[in-house]
Amino acid sequence: MDLRLAVFLFITSFIEIFSEIVSIKDFPYQVLLKYKNVPFCGGSIISNRHVLSAAHCVFGKSKNFPDMTVHTGTTYITDDSTAYFIYRVDIHPKFTGKLTKPYVYCNDIAVITSLDYVV
Repeated sequence: MDLRLAVFLFITSFIEIFSEIVSIKDFPYQVLLKYKNVPFCGGSIISNRHVLSAAHCVFGKSKNFPDMTVHTGTTYITDDSTAYFIYRVDIHPKFTGKLTKPYVYCNDIAVITSLDYVV
């Protein structure tokens, strides 16, 4: 078995066994990304204006800043949250958007810069 597949299966099993409902207060650095007000991905706050996310989440959307927002302060996608508009999206220069086997994106990382401070 491929090592990456084994690690994925282990993590998936771990999450299923030990998962529980949590509050955003437990993980305040987590954000929700919305495109045209529809939730599509998540990310983590890494500085007062930067969010780390997967490149496959923003690939093809990175030039549509007015249509993308970062949301903080909620655990649920339907709750009220604080929305921040996006200034810039930087995708890893070697990200191609093509899956390699077994179902892996290489260089799948992006940094989203907001117009205002998110923290």
